[in-house]
Amino acid sequence: MEGSKSNPTVANALQSKKLRVSINLKGTLLDPVDLTVRTSILGDFLRLCRLSSLYTVTQVADDAEEEKILDILEKCASFETGLNRHRVMFCDTCHGAVSMIRQLQPQMHIEDNGWITTQLEGKVPRVCPAKEGLKFLEQSLRSHRS
Repeated sequence: MEGSKSNPTVANALQSKKLRVSINLKGTLLDPVDLTVRTSILGDFLRLCRLSSLYTVTQVADDAEEEKILDILEKCASFETGLNRHRVMFCDTCHGAVSMIRQLQPQMHIEDNGWITTQLEGKVPRVCPAKEGLKFLEQSLRSHRS
């Protein structure tokens, strides 16, 4: 199993229960500027909702932005696919995001903010950008099913 060679923590989580994954929605599923859904990522994101214990940690400017993101998640069937509403979290700052992610203790965090990625290195077993993270998770799940 490729995941077990490169990251035993991730492989062990896959074998015992659902993998605990956290993700920053901005820069991954959502365009960080206008919050539109990146359709090229949507299928992978919904698979992630179904196959993992997914937590979202997203920095927002205000309550209106938070409501907009919740509405987007509803419209793209995230909650129907497996994302739990109480696992959708928001914060005001990058520092807040780092604190929340560290408290969650995920086996993997998917992030496109370079500063947050740097702060999580050595504290979260695997931190990677959206495309790499979703690809790694898919390979790990495929290996686990075999």
